[in-house]
This record gives sequence, structure tokens and C-alpha cells, in this order.
Amino acid sequence: MNQIRRPCIVAKLALAALLPCCSLEPPAPAAPAPTAKKAAAPATTAQSNAPKAAFSYSPVGKRDPFRSYLFDIERREIDVQRSRPREVTEKYELEQYHFMGVVTDTTHPKAMVEDPSGSGHVVRLGSRLGKNGGRVARIDAKQLVVVEDAVDATGKSVRVHVVKHLPHVAVEQASDE
Repeated sequence: MNQIRRPCIVAKLALAALLPCCSLEPPAPAAPAPTAKKAAAPATTAQSNAPKAAFSYSPVGKRDPFRSYLFDIERREIDVQRSRPREVTEKYELEQYHFMGVVTDTTHPKAMVEDPSGSGHVVRLGSRLGKNGGRVARIDAKQLVVVEDAVDATGKSVRVHVVKHLPHVAVEQASDE
């Protein structure tokens, strides 16, 4: 029992010692600094006339650190979408289109793609394909190459090449191996 009371007594004594330090009265003002002699006055004014190095911050050319870069990317995509009318082949994602056939013996090759609803579309070099506005870059006997412009995390424009193979050519290649 004596051992239990000792910490309580010690705590009460510490509290009693600290209580006089806490008061509701504001602290007394500090004594004014002694005035400098008149001989020292010219030296201090010369120092005060010297130009002070002030820090100045210029936000020109710097991005706002509190604004998400995703906001800028979304705004650019919306501007691009509004600037031109959408083609019929831009209704679905590029991965949802199936490359079905090709006509390559002409000077202007054409390819047929099928959308998820089962409708067929003829595309030429430069035609738009997919929601991201990809352009048909190459059509040959075995594949269709679409180039999409994308924006990476740093805001730089990146070209992504997507290759679509004919279904029967992909089966033939698998059986040859």
C-alpha cells in the first residue's frame, strides 16, 4: 500500500511545484535596449543603406504543384474530340474491332474490320479507327497497323503502334510452328 502512494505523492509534489509558474497575467514587457552612442550611429546607418538581398519567387514556366497533371491531359483530349467530327469507326475501342479481310493488289489498299455489333467497315490508309482516334498506318496481306497518339504520365505525346492480324493467318502461323 505504501508503494502505491509514493508515485501519487511524487506526482502531487511535481504538480504543486509547477502551478506557480502558470499564471493568467501577461508577462512584463522587456526592458528597452540601451541606445547606441552617437559615434556608432553613422556606422549603423551605412549598414542599413546597403541593399538587402531579398528572396523573390517567380512562378513563370513552372507548373502548379497543387494541380493534377491528369486534368491537363483530359482537357487536351476533350479539345481534340471537339475539334473534328467523329467517324463511324471511332465508336468502339480499337481492341474490339476484328480485322476480317484485305484488298492489297491495288495502289490504294483497303481492309475490312468488323465492330462488336457485327457491322463491317472498309478502312483505307489514314482512316480513323478506335475511340482514341488511331489512324490506319499500314495495310498489307497479313496485318493492319494502327497508330494511336497517347499522352504518358509526364504529359509527353507518345505514338503507340497496334497490329491487328487476319484470323486465318494467325491460325496458319500457329500450325506451321
